[in-house]
Amino acid sequence: MKRIWPLQRVAHPLARAQWRHAGAADNGRMFQVFRAPADLSHWVDGAVVIRLGPTPGVSCFPAVPHAMLTLRLARPAGAPWALCPPITFHTLSTEPMVHAHVGDTVAMGLLVRPEAAACLLGAATGAVVNQVLAWHTLSGAAEAARLDDAVEGARTDIARLRALADSFRRTMAAVSRGRDAACARLCAAVGDRGAQAGDDLGLGRRQLERRCQAVLGLGPKQFQRLVRFHRVLSMAVAGGALPGAALAHDTGFFDQSHLAREVRALAGAPLGRLLEGARPDAAWWPLATRLGRSTGLVLPAGRGGPSGG
Repeated sequence: MKRIWPLQRVAHPLARAQWRHAGAADNGRMFQVFRAPADLSHWVDGAVVIRLGPTPGVSCFPAVPHAMLTLRLARPAGAPWALCPPITFHTLSTEPMVHAHVGDTVAMGLLVRPEAAACLLGAATGAVVNQVLAWHTLSGAAEAARLDDAVEGARTDIARLRALADSFRRTMAAVSRGRDAACARLCAAVGDRGAQAGDDLGLGRRQLERRCQAVLGLGPKQFQRLVRFHRVLSMAVAGGALPGAALAHDTGFFDQSHLAREVRALAGAPLGRLLEGARPDAAWWPLATRLGRSTGLVLPAGRGGPSGG
């Protein structure tokens, strides 16, 4: 087993988005989301690019039941865009985060499903949560160097995202070996039924607890809690309104007070503030992936796409 080399904790965006596109905002931000290529759609929910202007600011992220493979580019005054190493893999998160940024920055990444993250981590480090790992920890030094070279040679955001997708594809092909299907069944059952999922999986309660800890780094109740939170958050943001008592109950909460406590615990802010900030030009920009008119953008296999400088 490889040693884990955690990096300074930074935030990763909300996963499970209904991928949409937003243009440049008044403060100089550019925000785009893309569907994953068909051959990665069972491992990756999509891709996101955010370009932050020179004005200092913060980005706020809730806890997430997904992972992310990310890279950052910076542009000092008068200089071209340059990669800020290392490229990083963000594991599942059980707590909210705030990330401060200063100066021109582009961040982009792939939103990785929990079953794919479990395969990658299981082959390298074992299940961990709330960690930011250098990509070479999971992919190996040669693959990580190959990705660095591809990103540094790319001239567009699309080309950089394609390089990320290619590296992820190669690494997953080497480690999945059918494990992703088994992990997907576990995630689907536990996300829906929590500690009761053992009935569907043919596992006793203690077996299920051990399996979840080994595969996800979380117990079944913890994972279901994250999935339930993101389900109701998706509905609230997409609908642009606070959920009523019926919706709270239908999504697994006892009542609206229970929902409010969970949102504060897992997002660090009340739901009303999240809805107000779910814009590309606001601190809760990760939630803006659920707003606006879909353009059907798909991360392509060929050349082209918006310029990244």
